[in-house]
Amino acid sequence: MDVFSLPFLFFFLPVTGLVFCLVPRRFRVFVLFVASAFFYAMTSPVGLGIMAVSVGIDFLLARPIFLCGKGSRWGKAAVTVGAAKNILLFVTLSSISQLDLMEMPLGVTVYCFTSLGYLVDLYNGETDPITSFYDYGLFCCFFGKLYVGPIISANQFRGQLGTLRPSLSLMGQGFIWLCHGLAKKVILADGVLALGTQFKDIPYQEKTVFGVWLLVICHLLATYYTLSGFSDMARGVGALFGMELPENFHYPLQADSVTDFFSRFNISANRFVRKYVYGALSAEDNGKLSTTLNILLITILMGLWYGININYLAWGGVLGFFIVLETLYGEKVLHRLPSLVRWLYTFVAVVFSFAIYSSGSISQAMFYLKTMVGLGTSRLWDNQVLYLLTSNWLLLVLCVVFCSGFISRQGKRLQARWLLVSQITSLAVNLCLFVAVLAFL
Repeated sequence: MDVFSLPFLFFFLPVTGLVFCLVPRRFRVFVLFVASAFFYAMTSPVGLGIMAVSVGIDFLLARPIFLCGKGSRWGKAAVTVGAAKNILLFVTLSSISQLDLMEMPLGVTVYCFTSLGYLVDLYNGETDPITSFYDYGLFCCFFGKLYVGPIISANQFRGQLGTLRPSLSLMGQGFIWLCHGLAKKVILADGVLALGTQFKDIPYQEKTVFGVWLLVICHLLATYYTLSGFSDMARGVGALFGMELPENFHYPLQADSVTDFFSRFNISANRFVRKYVYGALSAEDNGKLSTTLNILLITILMGLWYGININYLAWGGVLGFFIVLETLYGEKVLHRLPSLVRWLYTFVAVVFSFAIYSSGSISQAMFYLKTMVGLGTSRLWDNQVLYLLTSNWLLLVLCVVFCSGFISRQGKRLQARWLLVSQITSLAVNLCLFVAVLAFL
């Protein structure tokens, strides 16, 4: 059972919501905890055992960390054990999945690093311990955010536990986020990924410059819409139960610098790496060499966030290279350029980086990059590429429109002028969108 499946939408979610509303408020956390465990069991029975052991160990470690306090030998030992366990679990399972020995269990990245952040905050005295295992389990493993997060802190989560009473406005917004997330995943992401696979299946000797550009752009759009779709679904499901989860992707393809793109792409993971890795190493920007190393550290770790893979590491390194250039040399130059030129430079740089991210190996990535600049072939396009493009032009146009923020801006303008009209229009559009999503499931 997936969050974008019919059993989830028409059985699991309504039943959970009904029980949630019927029980006394003090049992609502328990209901969501049990629902999360059941959802995980239906998705990954083996993964449920791994998750239970991992989260249980961290829950037991939290008390000695809090009692011993920062600076104590036992507190430092406990937080070190917790950090090592979570990192080792993530690296081990990711490596095993890369070797095709086992599928990566759902949510490992989310619950490992959510729990790790909590232990570090507890050690530093930035939060109080979560005393209920049900509260802690829900904090780490809420079924809505298991796919890609967002990663939230204990302080962000704790304040919402006592007020799990969703208002009609929050539930309405949750339904909209859920519809948007479903549409991004099942219509746009799956559609453009299938198109990218068709470009990828063209034999190497027949690949053209335009064909490889479209291949990489399709994989870029598929990655963005998959990740942002899951994040929107997490926000939507959370809102239906009275939780307010933060935005995780803010139109990254509208960025006018690679630095701006990086700050908009997987926002919660970016903040996690900056706070718990960059901050833990006490990194300071003292000179160009220090700045370069610190930026590369953050971007490479962000690459490895998506899995232990040399291509992901290289993807982070390429983004880091552009960010270093912008930070040290290009900031003044970029501000002088027209906005369209800045956006075009950013888009090309991001596409080049995703030629590495979406490849199966470094050698394949190098072939893509050479072909994109015309070194691997003398042909710009052929009839097969033009056929795929003209057959799927509507899908590509929709992908461009929805990643531009145009629809959102027009909606806000309509809301500012005619509130009632905007609300009726939003309801009608989102109901139609939901029906369209069901047709693709």
